[in-house]
Amino acid sequence: MGESTEEAGRREVLEETGIEIGRLNLAGVISGKEHHVKLPNGDEFYPVTIAYISRDMKGGVLKADGLETTEAKFSRLDDLPERLNPMIKNLIKQYAQSLSQ
Repeated sequence: MGESTEEAGRREVLEETGIEIGRLNLAGVISGKEHHVKLPNGDEFYPVTIAYISRDMKGGVLKADGLETTEAKFSRLDDLPERLNPMIKNLIKQYAQSLSQ
């Protein structure tokens, strides 16, 4: 309760990857009808994803938590993992394109 989206992002990265990050830059907010999710139990929702970019690693050791994250590794922008969430992969590609403009 009371966490900012930036604080939540830092906490989630630390919990799921073991990496502590500092400064965050907003990469984008993703929402809308096309992201509708229906769970096997019948629950439905429309998620709102707030994505940040950070190059400010403060410390830690890269390791998947084994619960929410099954694999954690660094990848080059031109060599993203095949199993990466398509929404996140698209956001990363858009970010990379904005760097070259």
